[in-house]
Amino acid sequence: MSMYRFYLTALMAGLLAGCGGGDPVVPADEESDSGSGDDGGSEVSAATSSYYPLQFYITGEGYTDESDVFAGVWFSPLIHGFVISPVHAETLAPLENPDITNYVVTVDGEPVSAAEQGLMMQKIIGLPVDLRTAIVLDTSASNSAAAGVSVSALVNEVKDYIAAAQASSNPIIAQQQYTLVAYADAGDGVDALVADFTTDAATLNAALDALPATWGDRGASSATYEAIVTAVGRYVGTGSGGVSADIDLFTDDLDDLTEGYTYNGSFFGNTAYQLTGVRVSNVVLVSAGANTNTQAFNKEDALQALNWQSLLQFVEDDGSGATDDQADGETESQNSDTLSIGKPLIYVSVAESGVEPAAGIAELATEVISTNSLTSFDFASQVIAAQEAAFDERMLLDNQYLVRYAMFERDGTHEAIFQSESDGYNYALTTDIDLSDGSFLLFPETEPVVEIAGPKNGYIPAGSVSLSDVTSLYPATRWTVATYEAADYSWTVGGSLRNANADGSITISSGDIGQAVVLTNDSLSSGTTAASLTVVQ
Repeated sequence: MSMYRFYLTALMAGLLAGCGGGDPVVPADEESDSGSGDDGGSEVSAATSSYYPLQFYITGEGYTDESDVFAGVWFSPLIHGFVISPVHAETLAPLENPDITNYVVTVDGEPVSAAEQGLMMQKIIGLPVDLRTAIVLDTSASNSAAAGVSVSALVNEVKDYIAAAQASSNPIIAQQQYTLVAYADAGDGVDALVADFTTDAATLNAALDALPATWGDRGASSATYEAIVTAVGRYVGTGSGGVSADIDLFTDDLDDLTEGYTYNGSFFGNTAYQLTGVRVSNVVLVSAGANTNTQAFNKEDALQALNWQSLLQFVEDDGSGATDDQADGETESQNSDTLSIGKPLIYVSVAESGVEPAAGIAELATEVISTNSLTSFDFASQVIAAQEAAFDERMLLDNQYLVRYAMFERDGTHEAIFQSESDGYNYALTTDIDLSDGSFLLFPETEPVVEIAGPKNGYIPAGSVSLSDVTSLYPATRWTVATYEAADYSWTVGGSLRNANADGSITISSGDIGQAVVLTNDSLSSGTTAASLTVVQ
């Protein structure tokens, strides 16, 4: 059964959110699901609570079989999830303590139960980010020695950018992976220099060092739009040029810039219990002059490539997203305009001072950086700053929350809705769930799962926990109505017993770096009885 059946269709009118659930052992004054909170001193209520969806919106012929849907977040065995950024419905500022009672969460019109289905919303702590970057270099006549460009200096600056990025104090920037594409003419003129994502500077530098010797081999024209489409990948079709045979960028040798959340196992293998991170991407284009070749792809094709996966945010206006005559349950009447934020394109325009960047390309770009010289280049730090700004705008790492609840259904078709009912900006996510092929009757019923939580029931992704994020870890058992106390759990760190604090938590420190932390529910006889994390700096 295709996971596309689990994608979310959106009504621009309401929010998803949830709080509590499971059985975390956290002091009452630290609970994230206490039912109250404040946002800069003001009370949080349904009237003030909205959100941005942080799941990737998918659309575009040639990229997906089903357009205008959100990629679903699902855990084993049939745990429904959402990743969101709760915001104030009028100011769009982050909500400090979003509350499940301020949102509508239903399946087939019935409220989802926190007590029975474990509905919870947790702040995500330290979500690992896998940033993937396609560096696209123009080797056409307009960006050549004949045009006055110092090719060797330009290549060296690209190498300096990679070196500076890998030395960055920002781990997302420092650990990003790269592909390299050079281009001039369309078709064979778009050439993958490094087709597989890599962090290996030696591989990248070797490909760049060899590039000047073949600079003019790809032709004279500039198929910039095609190079962008190729760098993004995934596309299968004939393009706007209507070539006679399908262009297959899905099974070609160049790795695709696909985005999405990653898990610690397979959903259909019933081993995907936790998030491990999120994969995001961007394109760094170094080019001179305008696109001059539209043999297969034009500007609209490049725009679609950059936006076939995107994140949505509200478009601020001077009016309320709600309507005065809205009736209860009529979520369609609460429409709020949204903006699609696709894969960032950082455009380095190789041009002398006073020469404007190519307008068509600049209109696609998140950031335009002009070199103001054809022979001396210093754009590395600007590219890194643009990457950081674009990532922060899209992912909102400081305000990410995970909503989860257990689905009891195993057959038939169902409709799940998460929505806000505020006095301002609103959103609704409707999930059409098709279990009618019978395969999900083989899925096991929900069983208890032990998890290691952060303070205030924060969600710690699988794999590791950083001391820069938390120093206290808490025990929790999800997907059960049973209650467990601190005495029901035991902890080991590096294989040695670690005594818990009175509230069941343990404290980790620099001496624990590199050690495995294991939490066991000693009173649990079924399900997943233990969880583990490795402590990192």
